Amino acid sequence: MLSERAVLKAVVMMLFATLFFAFKPILGRIAIEHGLDPLPLVTIRLMVAFPLFVITVALMRGKRDIFFSGGELAFTGAVSIFGMSGAMIFSFYSIKYLGASISTLIIFIFPAITAVFARMVYGEPITRLKRWSLFVSFLGIAFVIAPLGIKEMHEIRFFSPGKGLMFALLAAFCWAGTQVSFQKIMERKSPLILTTYSTGIMLVFFMAINGFPSLNLEREALVAVVLLGTIGWYAPFLLALSAIRIIGASRSAIIQSLGPGLTVFIAWASLGERLDIVQLTGMLLLIVAVYLVKNDAEKRAVAPPAPGMAEPLPVAEGTGKS
Repeated sequence: MLSERAVLKAVVMMLFATLFFAFKPILGRIAIEHGLDPLPLVTIRLMVAFPLFVITVALMRGKRDIFFSGGELAFTGAVSIFGMSGAMIFSFYSIKYLGASISTLIIFIFPAITAVFARMVYGEPITRLKRWSLFVSFLGIAFVIAPLGIKEMHEIRFFSPGKGLMFALLAAFCWAGTQVSFQKIMERKSPLILTTYSTGIMLVFFMAINGFPSLNLEREALVAVVLLGTIGWYAPFLLALSAIRIIGASRSAIIQSLGPGLTVFIAWASLGERLDIVQLTGMLLLIVAVYLVKNDAEKRAVAPPAPGMAEPLPVAEGTGKS
């Protein structure tokens, strides 16, 4: 039986993780606005985060199996390159063309897409609550994107609704595919170790296609991308993982669903991004959709995962549920 203090500690950790994840789109837009293109942005972010993950795994050496077989490594590499890499780079391109707020809300549709993929790959049933979640999710997205054709957003330098929507949906599909693809391997491997391998593979991939990125950046861009690798990914990932072990994924999802709202508020306060009433309604519908999925998971769950058991992968991009 968990003590109230342990539960409170886990809730606080998840709140900070959600807050840190919420800053990712903000920091991404700041870096892009100060001259850093999405591809080198992602590469430098990985350069910052990868050593931190390696050090963390090294400190836990002996506690878990940190080595992958050839087949596991090949599978992880394929999913990292075609799934997680795509989710990361497409999300930053969507931020470039849509801004932090709208990009975040559109990508937030990925839990609904994940449910469809899980049905296709594993035959997981789409329950009544999941069907309602799918309906509410797509309705929410419709509300978010409906005003884009008639709305001018002068505060976003590269504003391009068509390109931004395309990249945001691609990011959502890539992240949903990553979640479903990694589902089985996480029954054998810790999400922390899996993410460490994936981060290293993505770093090699992006440097292979783009070379070593120039670090001769504007100060604001350099600070933003360093923060993206630390408090925008590494730190909240560990906080979320620790919290999920204590209070479980479904309860954590309640807190994580606050992420898009936090991003919208921070973008309004710091970047001047504004959503109209229709788009705010869409945001609320998307949050409701996550609650529906969470309630469905609680009905089918027996208990939170115990230490040493398979754990879910925290949403490293801060856009949805675990």
